[in-house]
Amino acid sequence: AIVQEVADALHGNDGETTIEAILASRCVSHDTVVREFGGTDALVVAVVRRIAESLLEPLSDDPTEASFKRQLVEFSRLAMDEYAGSRLKNLYRLAIADASRDAGMKGEVYRNGPGLLQRELARFFRSARMAGVSLHADSHRLANYFVALLRTHWDLSDMSGSQNRRSAQGHIGWLVESCFWGLQAEADRA
Repeated sequence: AIVQEVADALHGNDGETTIEAILASRCVSHDTVVREFGGTDALVVAVVRRIAESLLEPLSDDPTEASFKRQLVEFSRLAMDEYAGSRLKNLYRLAIADASRDAGMKGEVYRNGPGLLQRELARFFRSARMAGVSLHADSHRLANYFVALLRTHWDLSDMSGSQNRRSAQGHIGWLVESCFWGLQAEADRA
């Protein structure tokens, strides 16, 4: 319940830049956090993991040739919703602020957030290849390319305002299609 409270608070975060401020706004005591998690760092890592796992939900089933792009589009839409809704940006802001106090936390945040997304996307691409989807690049490389393409798309839509963010949501299918068309063309040239 505490993890969900913090995750929900990140959606409407109005400038609270520390975990302590978020917990205070949600009436969650420091003693409760220590008792349940061992400390606020572990709570932040649990929130990072919860959000990453929710984004990965569309990729949990092994893909088929028919479901591959649909699953990636759904993953991309969820990720775009999280990013546009400020939860991911606020979460990373919060994690960076806390990590500056504890260097070891940076690794935990990465492993349970971006690292988990990268690993699971690579697993998804390996499964897709075994299911007959024509993917010529290494699965880890594909995961890196795909996340980089999404980040670029999110950052550009974020810079250009809310109207373009809504428009960007409508272009996610095209983005997924063009990503794999481009990778296929590169593989054919090699």
